[in-house]
Amino acid sequence: SSQSWMVSGGLHRVPQSSILTASGFKILSIQVTRSSTPKQEGELKISLWHRWMYHAENSPERDAIVHWCADGQSIRWRWRKLVGEAQRAGQYLRSQGVRAGDVCAIIVRHHPRFYPLYMGVVAAGALPAVLPYPNSRLHPDKFIEGLVGMSHRSGLDWILTEASLEPV
Repeated sequence: SSQSWMVSGGLHRVPQSSILTASGFKILSIQVTRSSTPKQEGELKISLWHRWMYHAENSPERDAIVHWCADGQSIRWRWRKLVGEAQRAGQYLRSQGVRAGDVCAIIVRHHPRFYPLYMGVVAAGALPAVLPYPNSRLHPDKFIEGLVGMSHRSGLDWILTEASLEPV
């Protein structure tokens, strides 16, 4: 079935931010001014995305990823389905303003939707940065403080996370 991407409300604890829902995940935009040089599009002739597309075209029904759950169940992503979902995620991200060269932090729990989200960031031309999901030992204010600090120091442009982190 086709994946739908929907717009949701705002997150008030991070200045100048907005949240968008994407299949139960949130996309949090942090506006940060950077002094770094602009990123160049098309610098690589063969990208990771092109390699994934090659697999989707040449072995569409072959397992790309087998995601194991704590209950012992597995979810299999076949190349055609995985790349198709990633393309939809990438189109959605671009429609929301993600540009080639943007850095997108991904903060999600162990979830089968992680893979097309990660690949969708790459499809949009952005750079995925996988960060650990917060745990109960970390105070929400410390978590937010760390993210804001990281966004200012490392050029983080977007945070993609689960809806359950909205209150944080």
